Amino acid sequence: MKRLLCFFIGLLSSFLAVSAFPMGGKIPNVPMKAYSAIDFPDGEFLHYGDYHEGEKVTDSYFVTRKEKNNRGGFYYRVYYNIVAVSSRRKLPQNYTNWPASFLIDPIQGSLIESTGNFDTNFLKDYESFGVGGLISWHYQLYEDQGLVRYTSKFIRNDETITKNYKISVKPGFPSMDMFSVRLIAGRLLDADSPGIFFLVVPGFMKEPISASLSHEKGETTLSTKAGKFRVKRVHLVMGDPFIGKLTDSFMKNMIVLIEDSDRRLPIKRQILGSEYIIEGISNVNTR
Repeated sequence: MKRLLCFFIGLLSSFLAVSAFPMGGKIPNVPMKAYSAIDFPDGEFLHYGDYHEGEKVTDSYFVTRKEKNNRGGFYYRVYYNIVAVSSRRKLPQNYTNWPASFLIDPIQGSLIESTGNFDTNFLKDYESFGVGGLISWHYQLYEDQGLVRYTSKFIRNDETITKNYKISVKPGFPSMDMFSVRLIAGRLLDADSPGIFFLVVPGFMKEPISASLSHEKGETTLSTKAGKFRVKRVHLVMGDPFIGKLTDSFMKNMIVLIEDSDRRLPIKRQILGSEYIIEGISNVNTR
């Protein structure tokens, strides 16, 4: 149990772009709603720096593209890559070949698909997230069936271990995995909307974990290498009091600031001596 808890805490502290606190009151068992106004430019390119005790460890990159779906609307496809400062690797220009991508439904605020393929050359970079040994994963939501199929591969003692999961989720409720939650939760789900969404973390719990969002009152201005932003704090409220109690001592020290605009960029996160901050915003060629 302790090992699983450390794994879960590592995922939260490394990938989550909102602060987490245990549930203070009962959360309505209805789906959280996505924002009606969402402004993610097609081709958005984001660069973040990850600092540990003031020293940069990795650079993270995201490219967002719009893709038509079979319902006459569109999804967001987010491509992701990470490069360690100590590595000699260069960021590949063809972002479609980056090792991870996320397909997101902006209407419901759900993750449709998540894929990651990190070969052994990436493991040192990836270990900075607290999930060392994970080389690949695939998350697929079958919304009409209320089902998520999830596969992960780890390297342990030079052996590749594959695990397959089938998780039931509530149709109509936003759901996501721990790798994409910061791309969805703070940017797409309306923190003023009552209700819950679900985190699918099969390596930690067999059932989806319910959660909600809330805004903290007040705003402030933050200056970064990427510019000056009006920001506010958004809290992740754990829907399960037991999970909230387990994670409270870790998560109450998280400080996360999100841009107060329809773009809602995660700007800065601080936890236990680490700082994850935006350093660049631009657009790739979308022609």
